[in-house]
Amino acid sequence: MRDEDKTKEQLIDELVKLRRRNIEAVLQEERDKAQKYLDVAGVMFVVIDADQKVSLINRKGCEVLGYSQEEIIGRNWFDNFLPEAIRDKVKAVFEELMAGSIEPVEYYENSILTRSGEERIIAWHNTVLTNKAGKVVGTLSSGEDITERKRMEERIEHLSRVLRSVRNVNQLITREKDRERLVKDVCDRLIGTRGYCSAWIALLDDLGRFTVTTEAGLGEDFLPIDERLKRGEVPDYGRRALSQPDVVVIKDTFSTHADCPLKARCAGEAIMTVRLAHGGKVYGLLSVSMPARFIIGEEELSLFKEVSEDIAFALHDIELEEQRRQAEKALRGRVKELTCLYSLSDLVEKQGVSLAEILCGTIDLVSAAWQYPEDTCARIVLEGQTFTTSNFEETIWRQSADIIVHGDKVGLLEVFYLTEKPEADEGPFLKEERNLIDSVAERLGMSSNADEWRKNFRRSPNLKPLVSSLAESLMILTTF
Repeated sequence: MRDEDKTKEQLIDELVKLRRRNIEAVLQEERDKAQKYLDVAGVMFVVIDADQKVSLINRKGCEVLGYSQEEIIGRNWFDNFLPEAIRDKVKAVFEELMAGSIEPVEYYENSILTRSGEERIIAWHNTVLTNKAGKVVGTLSSGEDITERKRMEERIEHLSRVLRSVRNVNQLITREKDRERLVKDVCDRLIGTRGYCSAWIALLDDLGRFTVTTEAGLGEDFLPIDERLKRGEVPDYGRRALSQPDVVVIKDTFSTHADCPLKARCAGEAIMTVRLAHGGKVYGLLSVSMPARFIIGEEELSLFKEVSEDIAFALHDIELEEQRRQAEKALRGRVKELTCLYSLSDLVEKQGVSLAEILCGTIDLVSAAWQYPEDTCARIVLEGQTFTTSNFEETIWRQSADIIVHGDKVGLLEVFYLTEKPEADEGPFLKEERNLIDSVAERLGMSSNADEWRKNFRRSPNLKPLVSSLAESLMILTTF
């Protein structure tokens, strides 16, 4: 129809339609231009409508999520692209925002869920979209993927905590000289700065058996592995650690070590285990756990190896100190034993001393020669006569030796502790004290008269030079 044949109303209608098409074309052109701008941006842009569906997302958003734009537009943002753990909470906040109950939060960090199931941490900058009436109809958010930055920050913080743990352990091992307290405190300090989630140490005895175990951060969950270790049943990663100097790393105990008693407790955690070795001797195992998301790099392995070597050196030092104390104790005992015998010999050599006086002197010498002289008393019963120290009291802590003359028992030498003492080789008594009481009883049985005593003791070797030599050795030993 020609324009001149159209009515005024028709012409106006066509003009309106043409103007609308032009406006829509311009709007589409502007929309496409805006989309291009959004697509070249290095951050995500997402528009979520009041019905919780995505109405716009740029190329970066699609790349991060792992979906095409067509797969995202129109889908519920919260149900499809947020981890289940935070879904309901974030959705509830969005609903309150749409209702106008709360003010919008300009900056917020939360995780999103990608197509592969990976969670990525996004730093969002948000604004609300409103209609002409001022009603909130959606949100526009720009988001930056800060996952790697967050992981690096966590990693740095983790290493910082581990360094503090190592420093605390080093301070401990310079002063702690008790082996069991040392390993317990080491475990406590390794988790004390939250560098590690848990730690345990198991120590071997000289026969290669695990006899000392301790832990921190595991509690009763450690009991099954403790029982297995003491039965000689070592987890696979523990056996590997014992056989090599390097740190053994397990990144997923649940799937790779189904027989490990700690697999449920340490789910989602990585485990590092290393042997405690110094000077060719293996003292035991050290094992720690940490969140599996922390990348175990060379720095971590180096720090862990270093602290294990420090612990092993401390155990070696404690072992040397124990050996020194034992040698000193044995030497002191030998000095006391020979001093007692020498003094007894000297007593017998004195002219005009009766057998009764010799026996009275003997019990005083014997009680002074035992490990706890201030808490020791003695008694000699010989041919119906009894001789005791002034503090004598018969107790259950007793050591005795028969006095034999020509094959017949004629008396008894007894030593008592007045109070309970720690368990030693023979009840509370040392094996050296057994040797001494037997030696004294043997000499008492040499004869029942002083003249024959003197004759027998003169035939005995001169003990004075030996006592002096041992005393000098003891002085040298105690200076180190």
